[in-house]
Amino acid sequence: MPYFPPGRVLAVENMENMENMEISLPMRPRAESNAQGNPEQSNNTQISAQQYLRLKTRRRRYLDLNPAYFNHELELADVLLYDHLIRRFYTPAENVAADTAKGFADALEADLLRSEAKAEAVKNPNPKHDFVYYRQTNGVIVSADKGEEMDQEEALEAWRFEMRWRFIRGEDDQFNYKTVDENPAYDDPEAEREMQDAYLDAPDDDLDMGVDMDAELTGETGILDY
Repeated sequence: MPYFPPGRVLAVENMENMENMEISLPMRPRAESNAQGNPEQSNNTQISAQQYLRLKTRRRRYLDLNPAYFNHELELADVLLYDHLIRRFYTPAENVAADTAKGFADALEADLLRSEAKAEAVKNPNPKHDFVYYRQTNGVIVSADKGEEMDQEEALEAWRFEMRWRFIRGEDDQFNYKTVDENPAYDDPEAEREMQDAYLDAPDDDLDMGVDMDAELTGETGILDY
């Protein structure tokens, strides 16, 4: 089965509906930015459901219009997940091409981080992961799915899914969210209306699905002032 981090429950039956799926999020997320631009919890700052859905819609729309976002630069977001879902399917030639595209310094950094993370995963497996790392008799550390093995297409889809929601939740600290959150060019009124209707029509049990209800959409802007 595809890997999805614990606590994120899909509101769809299969990955074919990924583009239209919804994950329930708090009705009124609270966030404010400190001097460093990092969002912090605040009991005094709230945004309306409409503002919240608009922010979420703009981030989704940005990804739809910019598929190049999902490139090798996201490897460092989760080196083990990238290794398991992307790199393990590479041919030797593709590995060389990928490292060349990164540049020597970035490729070296990724290699070091990956090696350390894989060694740690062998010593201390994460029970919440849907994959494990083990050392072969020749000393090489490899990964394997705990359940049904994914093919390359399924693995790529799972990777894009995870990175998509990482972005939407504001967890890409290398991205300037202001360029999206404050840009009406990324509005999609129809999609926003559909999300709002789905949220309001969902039974209470459905609203508890997905990420922690204390979670929030974050980013450099935190809230929308309009």
